[in-house]
Amino acid sequence: MPAKAREPLYWNPTAWHNKKIAGGWLYNRSHLIGYQLTGQNNNPKNLITGTRQLNDPGMLKYEN
Repeated sequence: MPAKAREPLYWNPTAWHNKKIAGGWLYNRSHLIGYQLTGQNNNPKNLITGTRQLNDPGMLKYEN
């Protein structure tokens, strides 16, 4: 597990754009390999554009 605090994401992966829908933000910046395993938060080779449904809360359960 990474020892230092997680910094905010600032890298925008391919096809990234914000779109707000009734339930919140539609798109998320998603890690291919979870932050918990790499400690790399803004690595452009490890970020993709994903949907909120893909990324949270579903994926967090598996990452932890």
